[in-house]
Amino acid sequence: MKIVIRAIRQIKILFIFIVMIGIIYSCLSKKEIEAFQSIQNIEAPKTRCSAFIKFISDYPESDSISKAIGNILQILGADSDDSESAIQFAIDQLLIRSDPQIRTTLYQFIFTNLYIDTATIDHNVNNALHYDNMLPLPSATSIALLPYLDQSLSSDSIRNKLYCGFTII
Repeated sequence: MKIVIRAIRQIKILFIFIVMIGIIYSCLSKKEIEAFQSIQNIEAPKTRCSAFIKFISDYPESDSISKAIGNILQILGADSDDSESAIQFAIDQLLIRSDPQIRTTLYQFIFTNLYIDTATIDHNVNNALHYDNMLPLPSATSIALLPYLDQSLSSDSIRNKLYCGFTII
């Protein structure tokens, strides 16, 4: 009888613990969703871009990361005078993101900024994704992008970052 009572108490404690975790999780995810929605309501593109960048650093495991990165790329891509900083952002994200959907979006963005021909863009994106499947990610990113960036960008900072990301297997 004492064993049954003790088991019931432990089940009650476990139930309370699970409910508390659920409440905490729902509060955190609600805060994250509210933050994302409030950023989408910002009118000024540069302010909205900065807010999305802060969002992805504040909520690195968010389900909305892909949307946030897509919004950032859209804002940065609209500023044709500063395409190198947009490519720099995309490469920075490639070096830290492993989600295939996000990586595809980032590669698509980079190659769209480097080429006009959609067949070339698609071919290069597919090659980059192939490298992603074959090699560790920093090395895959470097191998996938370095040949194209050497010809296309005036700044060495992006190429240097990729050289630093390259690791020998």
